[in-house]
Amino acid sequence: MIRSSLHGLGYAGGNSLRRDYTLPNGERVDDGSFHTYGIIWSPAMMQFYVDDPSNIFFVQNASNLPDQAEWAFDHPFYLVMDLAVGGDWSGDPDSSTPNSAQILVDYVRAYNLPSAAPTIEWHPVEVKSGSMVSSPVTLHGQRGTGRVYLSCSTVPATDACVLDTSTVDFSDTDTQQDTVTVSTNQLAGGKNIIAPPGAYTLVLTATTISGAQSQLIEPFEVTNAK
Repeated sequence: MIRSSLHGLGYAGGNSLRRDYTLPNGERVDDGSFHTYGIIWSPAMMQFYVDDPSNIFFVQNASNLPDQAEWAFDHPFYLVMDLAVGGDWSGDPDSSTPNSAQILVDYVRAYNLPSAAPTIEWHPVEVKSGSMVSSPVTLHGQRGTGRVYLSCSTVPATDACVLDTSTVDFSDTDTQQDTVTVSTNQLAGGKNIIAPPGAYTLVLTATTISGAQSQLIEPFEVTNAK
């Protein structure tokens, strides 16, 4: 079994964001065969895979962190490789622990994937003050691009928006669908805040694994509830 972990402010050490993976067919990390361990790293999403980029077993987005946590993976990093023994997770060494031990690395590679960000379509809707409305979002992208991270915001921020999913996958398609819900009734500080009628703007942003971005900025209207 292997474990991939993310450590940052609010999710470090024993509280890291992590997922375990068991090699298939009884294979082991020390069975004499090399395995490939990879990360598809983009500014707002981390995808971990074993042996093939299509074999992704752990996906972490910037939008689903624990409360008060901060995303750290849109900054420069450097690589450290070591063979560590002991610790809370794997346990202290005992008579079965190889001594001495080796870690054999065949290669380390980094790839840049040029890919165009998808176009975004959303048709403005009318929202009554104090209510919420859900409507479809359509994305047209490049087949084979892989996962694309989506986010939304409103201007002014007295409205709120939520996407059904923050990730769509263009691995084997060139069109994807999502749903955005715009709410004019927010809970803040124990109070309901109702967005007043007026002109608002929805901002939808798509980020590919290469970091390419596209954005749709579309006005919509909040009307009087009566």
